[in-house]
Amino acid sequence: MSKFQLAVAVFLVVAVIAFAVVQFRLRSVRVGTRNRVHEWGSSPIGVAQVLPVINGLMQDQAQWPEIIARLNPLDDAEIRRLVLVLRGPHMFVPGVALNILKMECESVARSSPSASICVALEAAVRSMERITRIGD
Repeated sequence: MSKFQLAVAVFLVVAVIAFAVVQFRLRSVRVGTRNRVHEWGSSPIGVAQVLPVINGLMQDQAQWPEIIARLNPLDDAEIRRLVLVLRGPHMFVPGVALNILKMECESVARSSPSASICVALEAAVRSMERITRIGD
């Protein structure tokens, strides 16, 4: 077996193990969040309620599995979709996405304190798309 073939084999083994670990961690985060009692109960999360959560995530320098679990504890499909869109260009720098989301939550809270987190997430996605479009 040549050195190149050995290197490729080692790389593939490491990639498969890394993929399995990530899938296991994501599954455990999703499963673990369903049984918790959340501060907002079963109602839609309001922007005023989510701001302290975002601040805590920023302070903890949270990574995406925790961010997704904390922003979407009730596993709402629309919230999940919007968070995953926001995660797209910020996969490796979640703090940037949290900062965009925080600014939009504050903006939405000033104009409509009872608005849902979906409104803030949609605004954050629009803001992020403007930023990434300019950067291209």
